[in-house]
Amino acid sequence: MSGVLAILFSPIRPPLDRLAGWLARRTVVTAYGGVSICHSRLSASLDTEFEDSVRGALRLVEQSDPLRFARITQSIRYVRSAVWLPGTTAAQYVRSSRVCEMEWTKIRVPDDPQLTVFYTAVTLVHEATHGLLIRRGVAHTPSRRSRIEDVCRSQEAQFIRHLDSAMGKAWLLVS
Repeated sequence: MSGVLAILFSPIRPPLDRLAGWLARRTVVTAYGGVSICHSRLSASLDTEFEDSVRGALRLVEQSDPLRFARITQSIRYVRSAVWLPGTTAAQYVRSSRVCEMEWTKIRVPDDPQLTVFYTAVTLVHEATHGLLIRRGVAHTPSRRSRIEDVCRSQEAQFIRHLDSAMGKAWLLVS
């Protein structure tokens, strides 16, 4: 089904990407380490939770893994909460405007703010890896999708190993 959605959305993708950048620039509320955090303006309480979690995630990556924090700051200009993303994805990287869009309801853990910060940090590492690969000239084509996602998941695991080596190994087994 996701292949069908990709085909249906492909003609409108460039305008949607420009819209993502335009919305991000107009909804910036704060920044951390050069990364702007944007609100969706859908719910004040969710926007505040999103802002706090993204800031906490950026701080976690900065303190535990400076290399991946540098990749995030080089690849991602804006982090924005999205209402809906196609398919089962929880986040996506918009190359043209360097926006990381997160479908917040798929990432947040309502009863555990620390776990939400952790998942947000892992998501930022994953999406920044997409940005790194794009900057290095790796074309994101359907035939390469699986290999690209494997690279992104391995970077997630490397980041997690900086927090806990056993957990990083387990992450690769379950993701």
